[in-house]
Amino acid sequence: MLYFLSCAYNRHNISVCYVKCLDILSYKKNTCLKMSSVFIISGMHMFCLVVFFVNSVTTHEPAINLVLQAQDFVCFMFEMQFYVLLLLVKSSLEIITHRISNFFHIIKENQISTKLLLPDYFANCLEDTRLLHMEIFDIMVKVNKIFGLDALTIIIQSRILFAINLYSCITNYAIKELIESIITFQRVALLCYCSELIKRNENTIKSMINEMDINLLPGENYKQQRLLFNHQVEKLKFDLDAYEMFSINLETLLSIIITTASYLLLFSQLNLDFQ
Repeated sequence: MLYFLSCAYNRHNISVCYVKCLDILSYKKNTCLKMSSVFIISGMHMFCLVVFFVNSVTTHEPAINLVLQAQDFVCFMFEMQFYVLLLLVKSSLEIITHRISNFFHIIKENQISTKLLLPDYFANCLEDTRLLHMEIFDIMVKVNKIFGLDALTIIIQSRILFAINLYSCITNYAIKELIESIITFQRVALLCYCSELIKRNENTIKSMINEMDINLLPGENYKQQRLLFNHQVEKLKFDLDAYEMFSINLETLLSIIITTASYLLLFSQLNLDFQ
């Protein structure tokens, strides 16, 4: 319910983020191919949810269970737009790396005439790239603002359900609980995976700018843009955060695994039964 209300309230901002990302990417056909891994994981997740729902219907489980499972499926369908937006941001950052690589290629291919032809052109291209980088960062800020609370909910819910399902699987030797624990863990793993892809591209851009020699080309305009870009990549952090409480990354995934072991030990000491 929280996710539905959030999407309804922020539907305009979500649409704006999509439009800006697609505009930056110029509707490139290979963008969807780069998202294939996420689509495969999401497809497996939805398939398992459908199987569980059909199994609940055939075994005549209580109506409340059917409603909750149907709600989980619909929620994940809406949640997919969050993951797609994150991957669009990642692909947009890849455009920045391609541009910078092309700049270096142009300079190497024109070493003789570089000092005469390229300084002003390269400085203008570098400025355009820097402004594009800032625009992508603004999109990332909006994504965090729109989905921050939802990301926090996903982390907390997944942390609790993963421990409960895994404990039920261990104590009752139930295959269903094992699959449910995998699905639950898969959800937060997908979130951390998207975040790590963005951070990887951010670090690549930062490395390329830091390695760019300030005396590569003559002219004050180039030097100024190089310094501005270097300052910008140092200050702007493309962190996916959970409602500004903590950053979501690989460490988040590792902390869930570690705390799950603590939860399992606690459950065993209390001799709890979640059946």
